[in-house]
Amino acid sequence: TGGAVQVLSLTGGTLAAGRIDATNLRGSVGGTNGGVVNNGTNIAPGDLGFSGATAIVGDLTIASGTMSFDLGGTTASTAFQDVGLGKYDQVTITGTTVTLGGDLDVKFIAGFTPVVSNSFTLINASGAASISTTFINAASTYTVTDGGLNYIFGVNYAGGTGNDVVLTLNNITPIPEPSAYAALAGFGAIGLALYRRRRSLKRAA
Repeated sequence: TGGAVQVLSLTGGTLAAGRIDATNLRGSVGGTNGGVVNNGTNIAPGDLGFSGATAIVGDLTIASGTMSFDLGGTTASTAFQDVGLGKYDQVTITGTTVTLGGDLDVKFIAGFTPVVSNSFTLINASGAASISTTFINAASTYTVTDGGLNYIFGVNYAGGTGNDVVLTLNNITPIPEPSAYAALAGFGAIGLALYRRRRSLKRAA
């Protein structure tokens, strides 16, 4: 049909699909392909809690909402659902434009815990020249908290072949116990009190 380029708009809920095809969404016969626009849906390859793959045929825009990725190993999934057999979620996009926004959500599954230097290509933008913008909560780093530890990942939006979203684990740090926070606060209060006392004595002198 004529008019503006049409898109598949996703609003609300969670979408788990092996393939999302937007090649037939056109503004006119022979016109520009449409694409997939996320306006509040949680796109979850393999579904939540399972590793799997989603292929998006067309452009992708994340206006709002979430993309959720489960890490169950260091090998990218190629099937819709792998049931956590040592693999991780991956989205492949064949369109020429990938515009990111919204939030990234990453969880570990099936007892998997990564080690420093492990990398995960979450988005394989096979047809795009580059990826525009970033996830709101993961502009350059992203932290997963699991089992009392913070797993701090670097996020590269020009990774892989130069246009993929790649997470690389850079550091693992323990989460301070509440007692440690209290002790630090106590030391700070003591230090401030001593500083004020010294200043008071100097003025008195």
